[in-house]
Amino acid sequence: MRKILKKKNNGENVKRVNKKFFINNIICLLFLLLILIGCNKGYKVKEINGLKVNSYIVHTDDQYKYLNGSYDEINLYAKGVDDLSVPNPVKIRVKSQNEANFGLILKELNEENKETGNIFKYENIKKDDLVDGAYLVYNLKIHTIYKYEFSNGEEGYVYIDEEILRNLYIDGVTNSRDIGGYIDGAGKRTNQGLIYRTSKLNVDEGSEKIITDKGIDEMLNQLKVKTEIDLRLNSNNENGNITESLLGSSVNYINIPMESSGNILLLNKAKFKDLFNVLGNKDNYPLFFHCSIGTDRTGCVSFILNTLLGVSKDDLYKDYLFSNFGSIGSLRTTNTLQKYYDVLDGYNGEIDDALVSRLTNAMHELVARNIPFRRMEMLTSDALAEYSRHGMDEKSRLFKYRKRIYTTIYALDDKINYYYGFLVPSTGYIKLFSIEKYESGLLLKMPQPKHPDSLSATRNNPKLFSIYRDYKEGAIRFGVPYVMDINERIVSGEIGDVVRVTEAIQENRFARIAADIRSREKVKLVMISGPSSSGKTTTCKRISVQLAIQGYWPVQVSVDDFFVEREQTPKDKDGKLDFEALEAIDLKLFNETLLKLMDGQEVELPTFDFQQGKKLW
Repeated sequence: MRKILKKKNNGENVKRVNKKFFINNIICLLFLLLILIGCNKGYKVKEINGLKVNSYIVHTDDQYKYLNGSYDEINLYAKGVDDLSVPNPVKIRVKSQNEANFGLILKELNEENKETGNIFKYENIKKDDLVDGAYLVYNLKIHTIYKYEFSNGEEGYVYIDEEILRNLYIDGVTNSRDIGGYIDGAGKRTNQGLIYRTSKLNVDEGSEKIITDKGIDEMLNQLKVKTEIDLRLNSNNENGNITESLLGSSVNYINIPMESSGNILLLNKAKFKDLFNVLGNKDNYPLFFHCSIGTDRTGCVSFILNTLLGVSKDDLYKDYLFSNFGSIGSLRTTNTLQKYYDVLDGYNGEIDDALVSRLTNAMHELVARNIPFRRMEMLTSDALAEYSRHGMDEKSRLFKYRKRIYTTIYALDDKINYYYGFLVPSTGYIKLFSIEKYESGLLLKMPQPKHPDSLSATRNNPKLFSIYRDYKEGAIRFGVPYVMDINERIVSGEIGDVVRVTEAIQENRFARIAADIRSREKVKLVMISGPSSSGKTTTCKRISVQLAIQGYWPVQVSVDDFFVEREQTPKDKDGKLDFEALEAIDLKLFNETLLKLMDGQEVELPTFDFQQGKKLW
């Protein structure tokens, strides 16, 4: 504009500049139009595995933002009211439309660009079926290349450029998706096309169909389902008392009724056993399961299956909360899923001899294979990425606070982990071990370094075990079951709350011990035992305070003050002073002192000076 104003005094220049300005605008508009036309194709051209493919994003904008963001922002995109669960179609363009009817075949390719044998067929396509010269295709597998072939000879490749969650379009049915396609604990993508989850196909308490004929065709001919698992109740007619699948006689209908009012995982333990019996039969696949709206009971089953496969916690939450894109009545939150986690974390299932035998045999098979342990040194940042890739979120959170540049990771086949020392070269070196039932769990026994050819006898120590169990349960209750949880509390400044609560619990235990002592009227001596530096002196003082509250004033006697003089201290086989030997204690003086105290006599207690190596009075 500045240039035009300067030329106002010269009419010819003004016309010339205006003409140039007009032409530039036309060029810009044409360029924008070309961009818009390109965008309207709905794909980008990429090269993947050496093939030139049309790459598609099939998630809607809101679905994409949610799945690539934080799961706790679900309410920004969906609230469970409207049906927003359907994906976008893949638009496969056909240039020549001379044929009245034509067909389309889609052939799935693996990572080596070889056909998997999975084929989608679309026949009798008419011109009226096309949208802007393209045929719309739904429900292709994510992260997968397909070769398309039209009956007129046109062909090419399409790629579904999505990392997680294959949502489905089944006409008439909301909230449908494949439970596969996620990265498992070994860093591999779980199989798609085997297990689907949907909402109901018929109305509750009636046999009227919800799914349309188009939806039935999609499930039978494209998804190729063989089995329907209906999780709705039959006792109250919730499933409409149907006994056959609405998809037709070719689909096996199985009703596994589950309760939904409460913690679904706890309410339906026996039903989950029935479910896994069905899942254990390979002839039932591909299959789909559903309840009413495909959210609560269906969501619980999906959570269990993907948890067993090692899918990351973040993906599990995203999958569960994605149901809010369906028409499910109200918003679902993470609270329900957390309850399932709590059940699994605190589960103490029955361990029988058969399970011990299977585990032992499986470990012996690993030993027989002589698999090498591979030691890999890498940047800590790369180790974090590797843990995330394997779905080891807890390990990633832990190593976030590791301040070393390099980290060592061990690998066994496709499993990785971190260890605080060196491992043997291969599994073949582990010749001697045993697995035993112990309390409510398992005990893995290995030889001691001094006795590599034998296993020590198992010592039953229920009190010590109960302390470990209480510690574990308390850590879960306080929200710090892992070291990284403590790290995060320290960084956030909340560790003080954890310390104060645990101190209060410990003081409460001391108070209970003091009350127990007080209730035993004839108690004259209380002995506290434990290894060196285990807190015996501190415990003695804190129990004494609690006893004082109840009117008792105990005398605290420490065994450390009754060591013999330094020159009388026994020595071990290496010639070093052995303070752990019983002979290191002046037993005569110790016994005389305790007996006098118990008899009510007054005694003078020594104090042992470790620098001088003698008792002081």
